[in-house]
Amino acid sequence: MNGINFHSNTSIYIISLLVSFSNLGAQIKSVGLPVVDNYTTEYTSAGSQTWDIIEDSIGNAYFGNNNGILKFDGEDWEIIPVSNGSIVRSLAQGSDGRIYVGGYTEIGYLDEDASGKMVYHNLNHLIPEKYRDFDDVWKIYQTRYGIIFQSFEYLFILNNETIRVIEPETRFGFSYYVNNRLYIIEKEIGLRTLNNRTLETISDNDLFTEDEIRFILPHQSNDLLIGSFSNGIFVLSKNKLTRWNTDINEIAVNNNIYNASRTREQYIFGTVKNGLYISTEDGTLVQHINRLRGLQNNTVLSHYQDVRGNLWLGLDNGIDYLKVSLPISFLNYNFNLEAVYTSVVHNGRLYVGTNQGLFTKPINELSDPTNIMFEMVKNTEGQVWSLYAEAGNLLCGHNRGAYKVNGTSATKISEARGVWNFFKLNGVDNILFSGTYDGIIMYEIDNSGTWKEKSRIPGIEISARKVVCDEFNNIWISHDYEGLFRIRLSKDLRKVESMNQYLGTSGLNGQLPYNIHLFEDEFFVSTNNGNMVYDSINDLFTPSEKINSFFSDLNKINFLCTDIRGNLWYVSENKIGFYRLLEDGTFTNIFTPLEIASNILIDNYEHIYTYDRDNVFIGSEKGLIHYNPSVTKDFFYNYNTIIKEVQISSKYNDSIWLYKGNKGMKEEFACQNYRVDYEWNTVKFTYTCPDPENINSILYSYRLLGYNEKWSDWSPVNYRDFSNLKDGMYTFEVRAKNIYNNISSSDSITFLIETPFYRTKAAYIIYLLLLATIVLITALMIKRRIEYIRSHEEEKHTAAFHVKEEKLKQQQMEAEREIERLKIDNLETTMKHKNKELANSTYHIIRKNKFLNSLKQELSELSEAAKSDFVEQELKKISRKIDRDINNEKSWEVFDQYFDEVHQEFLSRLKEKHPELSPKELRLSAYLRMNISTKEIAPLMNISIRGVEISRYRLRKKLDLDREINLTQYLMEI
Repeated sequence: MNGINFHSNTSIYIISLLVSFSNLGAQIKSVGLPVVDNYTTEYTSAGSQTWDIIEDSIGNAYFGNNNGILKFDGEDWEIIPVSNGSIVRSLAQGSDGRIYVGGYTEIGYLDEDASGKMVYHNLNHLIPEKYRDFDDVWKIYQTRYGIIFQSFEYLFILNNETIRVIEPETRFGFSYYVNNRLYIIEKEIGLRTLNNRTLETISDNDLFTEDEIRFILPHQSNDLLIGSFSNGIFVLSKNKLTRWNTDINEIAVNNNIYNASRTREQYIFGTVKNGLYISTEDGTLVQHINRLRGLQNNTVLSHYQDVRGNLWLGLDNGIDYLKVSLPISFLNYNFNLEAVYTSVVHNGRLYVGTNQGLFTKPINELSDPTNIMFEMVKNTEGQVWSLYAEAGNLLCGHNRGAYKVNGTSATKISEARGVWNFFKLNGVDNILFSGTYDGIIMYEIDNSGTWKEKSRIPGIEISARKVVCDEFNNIWISHDYEGLFRIRLSKDLRKVESMNQYLGTSGLNGQLPYNIHLFEDEFFVSTNNGNMVYDSINDLFTPSEKINSFFSDLNKINFLCTDIRGNLWYVSENKIGFYRLLEDGTFTNIFTPLEIASNILIDNYEHIYTYDRDNVFIGSEKGLIHYNPSVTKDFFYNYNTIIKEVQISSKYNDSIWLYKGNKGMKEEFACQNYRVDYEWNTVKFTYTCPDPENINSILYSYRLLGYNEKWSDWSPVNYRDFSNLKDGMYTFEVRAKNIYNNISSSDSITFLIETPFYRTKAAYIIYLLLLATIVLITALMIKRRIEYIRSHEEEKHTAAFHVKEEKLKQQQMEAEREIERLKIDNLETTMKHKNKELANSTYHIIRKNKFLNSLKQELSELSEAAKSDFVEQELKKISRKIDRDINNEKSWEVFDQYFDEVHQEFLSRLKEKHPELSPKELRLSAYLRMNISTKEIAPLMNISIRGVEISRYRLRKKLDLDREINLTQYLMEI
């Protein structure tokens, strides 16, 4: 163990890259079949036929399909239809990065739009109008003349956004671009080549005019290899056509070769009838893959070798991807092999033990693609567990016992129930042991050199599938359920001298199983807690610093073996690989090329057999894996992860914001930041990795700078969304890791979630203004409130004052009313008094006048009776005094004064209304208003009653009263 050194996995690939060619053009393996991924039309949602295939600069694959242009980005398949919806027959990538497209009467190209979405652009408008009616465009080439579109009607040469048309003399066939030179078939003329603006004839051989030429490829020196549909393959050398007499030519004639291409050292042929053929440069067949060997269909309409050296096949129904660049291939059910448990080469034959029996094939026929089937060894039907080759013997451990194998037949040498293995003790050559389902049996070799079962070792009744003999001839048995056993046989090897069981004791933990191995003749146990070595003196298992250091990259080791070159092969719980012994005595761990096999090994029954430096056989659930370490491949190639789509959402809407993932972002977009309104702050990123070799094992890791600086854990999910992001600058980065732990270049996009307006400087200014306004308004409102309260209080006090005032006014009014009432009462009393005085005065006047009239009458009678004139004169004189007294104006002035006081200036109003009335008539009116009767008025006026009535009549006339109007009532109302 001393002196063992370890180099990282990367170092061996640095060395490998220095001594290997690029993948593109590397030889395709001849042993076994490559891994084939089948993409059905149901899976791709495309048309059944695929006519052409190309790959862009970042690994996206494009397919000319019946339904249009089919794009595959490593995750999703997408159909991009052309303008007229026609079948797409041809594709090519120009030096400008565009994908040029040819269909039926249709030419155009794919390119990214402003958002990064790949869209189709029609170019028919550049074709002169009279040439726009043409058939399918079958070929497109990027040439020194420009982009050439080839149909059977015309050649269109696109250069600087103009199209030049070349017409055939008859009708074109197919064209091919070889060594920077365009070759085209023209019917009835032959093989022609484009020289500047004209076509020159190279050969007029009948092959070109009578058969359909399906390919022209470079051959040795400056020769051309020309394939026809019906007559096979020919070599054109110095304008002389000769048949290519090789194995592949007969196949070409029988299966109708439809297309072909050349790698650096091999030719690839797609046929109509029988799938894909691969030959060496000299025409020797090395590989044949058809429907029976993994393809969906036998008609290969197109094929394309991608940048990793693998093959895309466009079939008559579906698309297949062949991982021919891998150093691993499979000998599976197509070879009669199912789950493989063991293998060995003996006497020139490869024997393979499976769950169905033992199969064999001469080792030198493994590369023969015409006969791939393995033959079952007779009498070996059933489960084969192990093979043991020594000298002239080949023994087979079987479910039904042990067999000796001779060629293609086997003879049973033991009836033991289930033979797991065969092993020897150190220094004992004539005894062989087998672990069985229920113990150990012993064989001895007879005089003829044949092993014969001798006896069963008594005392051992456990299943002995995992057995290792250490340097002290201790037999160690690991049982999956009962732990570890150490067995020491007696000197005659016929019985058990001692047997110790270890299960969670002597330094071993209790977690099973224990895996047992020899490493440089040192016994160790691989457990979940590391690798332990046995200390026989103390009967104790202790960690081995040297072994644990050497296997530091491995978890629990399940399988370990050493090949003849000193390389150490292993299978652990996390990987399969080998430590390659270098010339300086150090080791380097090689596991990347075998990653593809790590998930299909048979758990707990791992098997690796190294035959020579070019042939390593590995058992698996899917048959026998063939690994050729000499096949170099750069597993740490550069590849891309692409942000395919960015979707932004608000609370109410979704929107596709940006497409990427074709040629990467255009420079004008990569140099700017994308801005997102704050309300659209939920962002979903969808990404992809165009690595078709590892399509089912891609893992992604991402981070969003500005949100989380750490890379996420690896996950197969190809999208990530972030919700309710805050405003600010973000950069989303994503990368991928394939099955080889090769990490891709990362893709990124920087975007800005704009600050919402309410948090901008302008908003803050507005807030300050609003705040100032609010403060001002608040101050004004407070002031108004104070004023309102003051006003309210004043109003309240005023109201109270008014109430009091009103109350006082009411009281005053009541007092005034009382005063008025008292005044009225007083007035009424006064009026009554004055009326009474007026009445008394009137009555007094009436009585006085009555008396005076009566006295006057008596004086008149006395005057008439007087005898004396003197007496008569004196009596008359007294009578005149009486008349003067009756008509005394002072009496009437007193009357008028009383009347006016009582009747409120009645006479004045009457005079104003009827100024024509005489004093006498006014007086009559006053008497009438006082409701004095005519009889009483007569003495007051010193007239007769008749005179009063006459005066009333005259008064009515002056007052202009109708008959219906009462005079007294009228006067009462004045």
